Amino acid sequence: MPGTDGETAVTSFTTAMLTQTFEGLMQALIAQRERNAEFMRESALSPEAFAAACITSEMAREELFKRFGKTEDGASPVDVGRPYVPPTSGTAEEPPILKLCGISFGEGDYESSPSRSQLTEFRKIPFYTITAVGAQRVADAVVSQLAVETLEKLRMLVAQGLPEIRVDSGRILTKANFRMDESAVKNSYGTKQMLVRPPSLSGPEGFRMRVGMSGEMEIKFSVIRSECNG
Repeated sequence: MPGTDGETAVTSFTTAMLTQTFEGLMQALIAQRERNAEFMRESALSPEAFAAACITSEMAREELFKRFGKTEDGASPVDVGRPYVPPTSGTAEEPPILKLCGISFGEGDYESSPSRSQLTEFRKIPFYTITAVGAQRVADAVVSQLAVETLEKLRMLVAQGLPEIRVDSGRILTKANFRMDESAVKNSYGTKQMLVRPPSLSGPEGFRMRVGMSGEMEIKFSVIRSECNG
């Protein structure tokens, strides 16, 4: 029978540690295999399907920032309403959309903003801003390219063989307080019951006042895989 204040028999304590370790190993193995199966399914998708299923809006936004940087107010230079300079014979495109995501801006992707245009002595310099259509085209291009790049890496990983971590042996080490239960009935081996409790970090407790000894409990184990027939 267990003692008081959270005490438990050494046999029960050992059983619980081994059982929970086994369950943890099984859950980890199952999770690995489920994830690898998911990788296999994803690697067989088309770039379009992969983009829809696996590229989140957060990932797309982060890639947009990675390519174009951030403005002072934390936005993207290719968001709706941001300044745009179309390429001409003497002027480079800004932001460099063609260079960074491979699409050419055209009619409907940007518009003139008369109120922000500059009037010089010789001519009026137009001021352009990116439209919602243009911003969406950039975002779609970035998502598409990110999907292709990620899918290529995933397929390479699958082709090389997906990793799986297996545990074939190990040890469980824990600090504990031990006490012989003088009032307990002797067990089947004719010895009195040893009680154990992990030490508390919250301060002195009743168990500590009557502790027999403090030490470490170490359990070494090996994993044996049984063959399933049928």
